[in-house]
Amino acid sequence: MFAEGSGTRDVPDMTRLSPTQQMGIACIRCGRRLGASGRRAGTVRDRWGHRFVLWICSHGCFVGGRTR
Repeated sequence: MFAEGSGTRDVPDMTRLSPTQQMGIACIRCGRRLGASGRRAGTVRDRWGHRFVLWICSHGCFVGGRTR
């Protein structure tokens, strides 16, 4: 997948994301379900040109023992 637009520097390698993270159901950093909250992390396209919007936790993620 190819990152596009602003804010894409936070987008991780797409091969490491689970299907729920790729679909925008879970945070791309910590993997927790987003529910009704979340912030846009970036947009990516797959090799066929389909767009996917990736999301992160709205109030910070608990990654590696600290909140970002």
